[in-house]
Amino acid sequence: MEVDKKKKCPTGFEIIGKGYFWGLKEGCNCNTKTRKAISTGSCDSKQTKLGCTDIPDIASYWMSVVNGKKYCGKREANLNLLNMKKPKKKQAKDKYSCQSKDEKVCGSPKASEKEENVFCIPKAQKCPLTSITFDNKGKIKGSQDAKNGMAIISL
Repeated sequence: MEVDKKKKCPTGFEIIGKGYFWGLKEGCNCNTKTRKAISTGSCDSKQTKLGCTDIPDIASYWMSVVNGKKYCGKREANLNLLNMKKPKKKQAKDKYSCQSKDEKVCGSPKASEKEENVFCIPKAQKCPLTSITFDNKGKIKGSQDAKNGMAIISL
């Protein structure tokens, strides 16, 4: 789900981080005519006289805004990798199938897909996403294709 960058995700949803910035330690930048060096910790008086400048520390944070938008996802509370069931492989059709008629195959029913990326969930639930990408106009695209790997979340 896409929301304005200044708004919070709706109840039950959480921010999907585009990436994680690990932060920066405080440092001393001595990029002068006579010296080129960066060191951790603030500059001492000698370095300051030589023209070195302090670099402030920056705390780590999730980079959750993409193209001016925030993206929110929702986890299925009762479904995780520990309780998802594995499908059985039908030899005749070369496809995976679920053991219960109340379940459906997520990922891909083709038996040529990696087995660890294919699983069964209750029919009433949506298959989880396996990848999130952005098109050249910044629109989000979610995929449920097993070729992308394991399930992540839903938008």
